[in-house]
Amino acid sequence: MRYINEDLKIPVRPSMYEGGVRVDPHGLNGSDNSHYLSATQELAFGEGGVDDAEDADVLVHELGHGIHDWLTGGSYSRVEGLSEGFGDYLAASYGREKSKLDSTHPEYHHIYNWDGHNEYWGGRTTNVNAKYPKDLKGNKHWDGSIWSTCNMKIFDAIGKRKSDTVQLIGMSMTNSASNQLDAANAVLQAAFNLDYEHNDIETMTALYRECGYDVAMTFCGDGVKDEDEECDGNDIGDAICSGIGCNGGIPTCTSTCKLDFSSCLPDEDDVLFELDLQTDTYGDETSWILKNEEGTVVFSGQEYPSLRKFNERRCVPKGCYEFTIYDKFKDGLCCDWGDGGYSITFDGTELENTEEKFEEKASHKIGTCNIK
Repeated sequence: MRYINEDLKIPVRPSMYEGGVRVDPHGLNGSDNSHYLSATQELAFGEGGVDDAEDADVLVHELGHGIHDWLTGGSYSRVEGLSEGFGDYLAASYGREKSKLDSTHPEYHHIYNWDGHNEYWGGRTTNVNAKYPKDLKGNKHWDGSIWSTCNMKIFDAIGKRKSDTVQLIGMSMTNSASNQLDAANAVLQAAFNLDYEHNDIETMTALYRECGYDVAMTFCGDGVKDEDEECDGNDIGDAICSGIGCNGGIPTCTSTCKLDFSSCLPDEDDVLFELDLQTDTYGDETSWILKNEEGTVVFSGQEYPSLRKFNERRCVPKGCYEFTIYDKFKDGLCCDWGDGGYSITFDGTELENTEEKFEEKASHKIGTCNIK
C-alpha cells in the first residue's frame, strides 16, 4: 500500500474506515480459503493445509481485489475473471521482485509458492498456454490466468514500475461491466495518458494482440510530439510536419480523438485538405484517395478501426483534385451497419453534397477545377 500510494503516487485506500487495511489472518474458521469482502472492505484468510496468511502471494492477491474495488469506487469487474487476473498479476509482480529468480528457473512463473504447488493445492502460474477470447472457459481463476499471463509479459518487457502503474491506472478506468479486452484498452490508454515512450506502447500493443486481445491500434493523443507526427494526424512514421508543407506546432487532442493542428498551416502556395471520417461497424472496408490533375495519388487512407472518428489533414499545392472514397463491401458508410459518414473541407470551405449511402465508391472534384 505504501508502494502504490507513496512511490507510484496513486491514491488508493478503503473508503469505509480510517487507517490501514483490516485483515483477519484466522477469519474463516479453519477452512482452506481466503477472501476480500466488499461489504466491509476487509480481508480474511483461512488455515486449512498451509495457513493462507503465511504466503505473501495470497495476501497480495486478496488485497488486489480490494485495490480493484477502491480504484473503481466500488464498481470492480468480475467479468471473465478480470479481478482474479488482476490479483494474480499484483501477486506475481510482488513475488517476482522479491524472489529475484532468473527467468529460466522452473518457479519463475509460479504464484502461491508456499500455499500451493504442493500436496494441498496446485497453485497457479503466469505462463498458461491460452489466448483470449477463444480459450475462456467460464472459470474465473482459469480465465483470470489468461490476463495475468499476458500482463506479466508486459511486466518483463517494460519493467515493474511502468507495468504496475498502467495496470493500476488502467483498472481505475474500468467498471463492473468491463471485460478483459476493455481492461487491455484501458491499460494502453493509461500508457498514452502518462506519455510513455512510443516503443513501450508499441511493445504493449503487440503483446496484447499476440495474446488475442484485439486492442485498438490508435488512441487519442498517440505519442504526438513536435515534428514527430504526420499531418494526417494518425500515423507516426518517418515523415514530419515540416517535411510535407506544415509549419510545425504541437497538435492537441480533442474529445473526439481529433488531432488539432491549429498551428500547422499551409504555405503561401498551398491549401489545406481536411477529411473528417466516422467509420461504421466495418472500418477496415473503408478506404479513400486524393488525386491531383495528373492522376497522381497525393494522399490516401485505409485499414481504419471500426466506429471511430478520424481527422485527416494534408497541405497540398493549389489546384484541382479528385477525392474518391471506397467501401470494399459496396454498402457505403450508412446506415445498416453503423452510422458512419464523412465531410471534406478544402481551403477553408466545406464541400457540400457528400453522401454516406454510396455503394462501392463516391467521388468529388475539389479545388480550382475546370468542370465541363
